Amino acid sequence: MRSSTLKLLFCGVAFTTLAACSDTTAPTPVSGAARVIAIAGMQQAITAGEAAPDSLAVVVYDAQGQFSVNAQVRWSIIDGDGTLSGDVATTDARGIAKVAFNAATRTGVTHVSAQVGDASPVLFEETTIAAAAARLLPMRAATDSLSTGDAFSGALVHVIDQYGNNVPNVMMTVDVQNASEDDFLSSSQTASDVSGVASTFFATGSLGGQRVMTLTTDGGLTISFTLNVYASAARKN
Repeated sequence: MRSSTLKLLFCGVAFTTLAACSDTTAPTPVSGAARVIAIAGMQQAITAGEAAPDSLAVVVYDAQGQFSVNAQVRWSIIDGDGTLSGDVATTDARGIAKVAFNAATRTGVTHVSAQVGDASPVLFEETTIAAAAARLLPMRAATDSLSTGDAFSGALVHVIDQYGNNVPNVMMTVDVQNASEDDFLSSSQTASDVSGVASTFFATGSLGGQRVMTLTTDGGLTISFTLNVYASAARKN
């Protein structure tokens, strides 16, 4: 009888110990990614030919809401131009993976995808903008003949960067040398529009002679137009 009692007590203790061990066993990790979230580098404006200020970054979570460590994030350019520092990046201890984006030399919008397994991909939208103004291209003849009272107006200059992209919002001062008192200049400043084109309006007065119109950017680029003004009856072509 004593032997049977001890045997039962031993089995009870063993069962309790096994149950306790079972309760403290760590849960089995869930493989793969359940969710990918963009955390940095979204919707950046990047100068043509340069690297994005911030890396594109995502955080990956598994099905239990924990950081997915060592997950392989596949990066690809869906449309547009530019290059990535790599096609695959591995998540760190915080579930974060990054890639650098370098803008192309042509302006426009680029979409980049980040995907892990069957999880829904994340899209980044990066915009490449023009570099600094590098050249002023004339849109009118360098020398023109006008009658007194005529106007020299409209699109005058096309502003481009070193890659040939249109450069908007470039401020220019407009100066007319040898102008007569009754000449009219609409403004002493002008700026390039979204197409990189700058315009102005200048009307000659009653006196003939030569005027020189010069446009100068804040960066020191200049372009000049020579206007030979004749009395209306004596205009020379």
